[in-house]
Amino acid sequence: MKFRDHFKQMMKDPEFVEEYKALEPEYEILEQLLSARAEKKMTQREPAEITGIPQGHISRIDNAPGVFPPAPAIGRICRSARSRR
Repeated sequence: MKFRDHFKQMMKDPEFVEEYKALEPEYEILEQLLSARAEKKMTQREPAEITGIPQGHISRIDNAPGVFPPAPAIGRICRSARSRR
């Protein structure tokens, strides 16, 4: 089953919809974080070097749905994107 088909099916379940909506703020933060980094054309290595967060952790944030870094890490990554001109 394709993800989109599975997702449509799951969205028929009221409990799933409630939990999905509860996660929207976290996903919005991640989307903004990834967009800021993309806008600055930063590789995963650059914020890793600036923040001291391992590049593998940055990769997981980018590629693993549902992986939410702790708030301090989000702040450090955001500041690294701001520091690049």
